[in-house]
Amino acid sequence: NTLALNATLNQTGQIKASGSVQLQPLAVRLALETQALPVVPMQGYVAPYLNASITQGVFSNKGTLDIRQPADKLLASYKGGLTLGQFRAVDQANSSDFLRWKSLYFGNVDFQLEPGLLNIGEIALSDFYSRLILNTQGQLNLAGILRNPASPDTGTSRPAASPPAVAMPIQIAKVTLQNGRVEFSDRFVKPNYSATVTQLGGSVKGLSSAPDTLADLDLRGNYASNAPVQITARFNPLTEKKFLDLQAKVSDIDLVDFSPYSGKFAGYNINKGKLSMDTTYKLQDRQLTAKNRLLIDQLSFGDKVESPDATQLPVQLAIALLKNNRGQIDIELPIEGSLDDPQ
Repeated sequence: NTLALNATLNQTGQIKASGSVQLQPLAVRLALETQALPVVPMQGYVAPYLNASITQGVFSNKGTLDIRQPADKLLASYKGGLTLGQFRAVDQANSSDFLRWKSLYFGNVDFQLEPGLLNIGEIALSDFYSRLILNTQGQLNLAGILRNPASPDTGTSRPAASPPAVAMPIQIAKVTLQNGRVEFSDRFVKPNYSATVTQLGGSVKGLSSAPDTLADLDLRGNYASNAPVQITARFNPLTEKKFLDLQAKVSDIDLVDFSPYSGKFAGYNINKGKLSMDTTYKLQDRQLTAKNRLLIDQLSFGDKVESPDATQLPVQLAIALLKNNRGQIDIELPIEGSLDDPQ
């Protein structure tokens, strides 16, 4: 039987579908196109898993959906594109925006349920925002977003262990980020500290779950409006065997803004100073090798702060001894070891 559907959902959403439908045995093949379907009604499905509320968002797609059920096996596939736009999610614990973006686009999607397969030609995230908050107990809101739903099995017996599921092969050719903004607030220190990374953008190329593959990351932005940040890396987050080769640079961060920390731990506010940092982290076969170079220029302390957490060491003298004849503190801090041995 053939199907042709053109409908409106919740006054703004549009659904168009055309193709063939067979019930016995089940066989559905549809050219499916949607526009501006509201996603807020999906909140009930995600609520058991997220401590966040979806307050805005629209879904659109254009592609081909194929569903078949020969015997007792369900076969499903989708080829096409998807967009989740005008999205906004609120952190329930802090009653503030947690995530929002203008557009999250998935292009050239090839998904297959059985056997599992996911290939994506492009993921593009534009005009996005994230809010990270360290609360007064020293806990990051990101860590509390995911919920652990209660297990339905409340008895003492445990089901027999099932064999481990075979991981679905995943290929993502390119991920692009454009015009991002990340705001960070630390409510653990008094007075509170806040910082913002703006104009965040870049790309990740060659993500794959295939063994011995590496993706390339290039990420850039501005810290506190005037300190450029650059992160480049080769890594493979989708493979079982982890590898990382990362370089990160940040230049000329104004240290005056870090007075809440220096007051708490050093006992003095910061009167002047700039920080530049150049780091390299390499992880292979669970062995970490890291180099950290910190250049602190023209650091000077201001008013003394009464803090029970402040060190009793002579901070002013230590800073004077660390400075070279140009008023700089140049620190090399290497780190080596196994991830299996935190010491």
